[in-house]
Amino acid sequence: MNDQMRRLKMTKPKSPLSDIDSAIKKASFRLIPLLFLMYTLSYLDRVNVGFAASDMQSSLGLTTAAFGLGSGLFFIGYCLFEFPSNLMMHRFGARLWLSRIMITWGIIAGATAAVQGETTFYAIRILLGVAEAGLLPGVILYLTLWFPENVRGRIMARFFLAMPVAMAFGAPLSSWMITAGDGIFGLSGWQFMFLAQGVPTVALGIYVLLRLPNRPEDARWLSAAEKRAIADTLARDAATSTIRAKHSLRGALGDIRLYLIAGVLFSATFGIYAFSFFMPQVVKQLGGAGAGSSHLQIGFVSAIPFAVAIFCTWALGNHSDRTGERFVHAGSALALSCVGVIVAGVSHSPFITLLALTVVISGSIAAIPLLWSIPKTFLNGVAAAAGIGIIGAIANFSGFAAPTITGVLRQNSGSFQSSLILIAAVIGIGCLMLAGLRLLLPRGNDTSPRITKTHASVATSPDL
Repeated sequence: MNDQMRRLKMTKPKSPLSDIDSAIKKASFRLIPLLFLMYTLSYLDRVNVGFAASDMQSSLGLTTAAFGLGSGLFFIGYCLFEFPSNLMMHRFGARLWLSRIMITWGIIAGATAAVQGETTFYAIRILLGVAEAGLLPGVILYLTLWFPENVRGRIMARFFLAMPVAMAFGAPLSSWMITAGDGIFGLSGWQFMFLAQGVPTVALGIYVLLRLPNRPEDARWLSAAEKRAIADTLARDAATSTIRAKHSLRGALGDIRLYLIAGVLFSATFGIYAFSFFMPQVVKQLGGAGAGSSHLQIGFVSAIPFAVAIFCTWALGNHSDRTGERFVHAGSALALSCVGVIVAGVSHSPFITLLALTVVISGSIAAIPLLWSIPKTFLNGVAAAAGIGIIGAIANFSGFAAPTITGVLRQNSGSFQSSLILIAAVIGIGCLMLAGLRLLLPRGNDTSPRITKTHASVATSPDL
């Protein structure tokens, strides 16, 4: 009897997926890998200059301060054009605008191989920022058109995995390209790296132009029922939220919550950008690799913190969705990051220092997707397009401030210790700002309802 019951249980057909479950599964499979690859190339094309730092400085005669300034100037163009870029995407659609962003930045990224000195280095970095402006906030806005709040934490986490992946695999890849590419086509190794990494971006931009659907209703791979399910679920998300959402540009600009979340994201990315641009030099100075280490050895050691961040980002995003909570998860990750910076600053052990830097990078990166899931809870319509663009512009200004200040402090002091003190202070202030933001949002409405066993069980709940 027991064997018969077991066989019946094993042959019992599985319940079919609901329309919303099926739609989310298809959208995740079709969109997230593509968006992930786009952001991986984006992040790599902006930070690969850090792996070429030593060779570029010796070849072009750049001081550490000049290199830090040039690295950070990318974010001047990026921040200035991020807000209008998101409004343009809202008007023209994701397919056309995101492909335009990729093709232009890929061309300019490859052209970095042609820089001749400080002036051309500064100019190409500004132009690269202008070209890439709008990609991140554009994708954030795009994801809110496809995925309901109850799965947005893990969806954002999967997308933002591109950041640590770009560094974990990009570090040894870029270092290998610099070594292996030296002399090819008569180019220096660092010139070959920039050229080789710019070409795939242009190719992917053309693919996006041909294949990316603007909205669920444009997706040929969704059935009519699945399209209706996404539309109905997103409508219920907006209708049942008890937070008074802003719908106008003026309303978004006057909302203090917008500037608080932007400040928190600024603090979270400050340490990441400081270490991203200078990680090879930090590792070499702090003893993570020997003084005679090759580009490839330093690249592999530099990749360790970002490799660990991949797992942490994935795990924290999933757990945040299961519990339906964002603030404690993000705040705890940032607090650990702050502690990691302090430990790195006082440690004299290469192993402890590398472990501390791993905590810093993992905590900050893991918090970012959760923080980006918050703005849509109080912004809708054109306010969401404009607000997310403004948040991105303010947050990414850290990309200019962090490497510029780090470069100056290191040149004046001869070490990175003073920079670590500043990074700890910035992240600590971010934790306080996140606590203040939490007080301005009604309890129970900072995120979506908890996820049970399936997306459908939440999506069809009357509480949604």
